[in-house]
Amino acid sequence: MSADIFSQVRDFHLKFGLDYEGPPRFLDDDAFAFRRRMALEKLHEHLTAHQEGDLTASLAGIADLVYVLLGTAYQQGFDLEEALRRVHLANMRKVRVTEALASRRGSVLDVVKPPGWVPPRLTDLADPTPCEADGCKHGRRGPVGTECVRINCPGRARR
Repeated sequence: MSADIFSQVRDFHLKFGLDYEGPPRFLDDDAFAFRRRMALEKLHEHLTAHQEGDLTASLAGIADLVYVLLGTAYQQGFDLEEALRRVHLANMRKVRVTEALASRRGSVLDVVKPPGWVPPRLTDLADPTPCEADGCKHGRRGPVGTECVRINCPGRARR
């Protein structure tokens, strides 16, 4: 996906008065319930299309599901583009199993976390609290104290 899809989702939400440009947040219960219903509906459309052998409907279901989830991330104020970049980098360090027994999902199609695998760091994207450390250029800190969660921040405490 390119950054263009994020702009398109933003444009859609602006057009219908559903835009949000604030810090990361949880949706209220009504908005969350609505978006959950939409996502489940689109997933069901995709699953049904697969069972019925309808490739076009399968594609439509996948595209709609991704669009709904991108919109949810937008309405929650997440920098999803950066989150996806980090998740991708972490996922590229995974390994494919060579036998079904090595998979907790029981499939040779599985890709798993090898020993020492490190998950992507997303805390700074979810917590909008400014970093007040001298030399911090990106302005985010972790939820505990004032230490910046970015590893390369000059304001991060050395350990």
